[in-house]
Amino acid sequence: RPPTADIQITFGPGAEGNEDVQNAFEFALEIWSREIVSSVPIQVFADFADLGPGVLASAGPTTFFSNFPGAPQEDVFYPVALANSLAGEDLAPDTPFDLVVNLGNGIPFYFGTDGNTPAGLFDFVTIALHEAGHGLGFIDGGTVDGNGVGSINGPITFDLFVVDGNGVRALDLPNPSPELGAFYTSGNVFADGQFAVAALGGTLPQLFAPNPFQGGSSIAHWDEATFPAGDPNSLMSPQVGASESIFNIGDITRGHFRDMGWVIANQAPVAVAPGNATFDLPTEESTTLEFNITNIAAELATVTIATNEGSTLITEIVPAELQLALAESTTFQVTFSAAGIASGIFDETLIITTAESELVSEVPITVRVLDGSEIPEFSVNPESF
Repeated sequence: RPPTADIQITFGPGAEGNEDVQNAFEFALEIWSREIVSSVPIQVFADFADLGPGVLASAGPTTFFSNFPGAPQEDVFYPVALANSLAGEDLAPDTPFDLVVNLGNGIPFYFGTDGNTPAGLFDFVTIALHEAGHGLGFIDGGTVDGNGVGSINGPITFDLFVVDGNGVRALDLPNPSPELGAFYTSGNVFADGQFAVAALGGTLPQLFAPNPFQGGSSIAHWDEATFPAGDPNSLMSPQVGASESIFNIGDITRGHFRDMGWVIANQAPVAVAPGNATFDLPTEESTTLEFNITNIAAELATVTIATNEGSTLITEIVPAELQLALAESTTFQVTFSAAGIASGIFDETLIITTAESELVSEVPITVRVLDGSEIPEFSVNPESF
């Protein structure tokens, strides 16, 4: 789809002569340019720097603005790229860059754009995509000092949605205070914005809150254990392993960006969880799966749930039509039957449309129909010792 934001990049002296670096970084920014909407060009600066052992990269906005025309909340600070988008104008015309990305010197990067990162290398596109996310707004104002005292500078728009498992807001605690420090290191911190929560099927997405506090990692990432490598929402987790690659922003990150004020491009009006399914079904038997569906649009959603043309196994969807108010969630059930079906692998697709939008959500489902004659498969892990 066409870009909905103009993201321009300037490379520093360590990167400007490296065509592989430039191609990979521009590839990452093209992904972001199709995710967010802004009428104001976004200026990025990137270069290599000595960041310390094991640090792949770092990034952040160059400045923040509050109480500007179009600001959603009073006395809340917005990263400059977001503030410009909300205001519809460049609020910092004398500031050459909106976000700065520092890339670690000496890191064995893979600069390909195919996601097939060789063992022992770190996927540059994934890291650039992640760091640009911080510069665009995935950043909070909290910190904890060596005495366990927590404080919030700002607040930044991210901070508005930081709560613990009991619903206590970081912004409701004394600032600064030991209570805030304990909050930030509790391992029990979440984001409660309506669109992020809706994107996870009504569950609050967990933030990274280890003890002790890790500056640059704590809070301003999704929790690593909850969203590990391979999870579709893992891009903004704090760790990227060697050979790990992910080019998907992730639905909860899209939701969180929307909660913070960004307009998200081509956002389907409903979110379905799980977003895919794979299971075995013996011949002549049937089973029913339950899915959660949430309205993440800004209006009533009139939903129709159907199957792909030529569907073989899906016999019933209940309900197949429903209405959802803003942020409302409910469930629907899909029945699969292998009666009279020969063994084999079948690809089914749920197609979810709404009367209010042309955007379509799809849920791919793979079913392996078994008749008992299959040869057992064995796997060994690890493969060698």
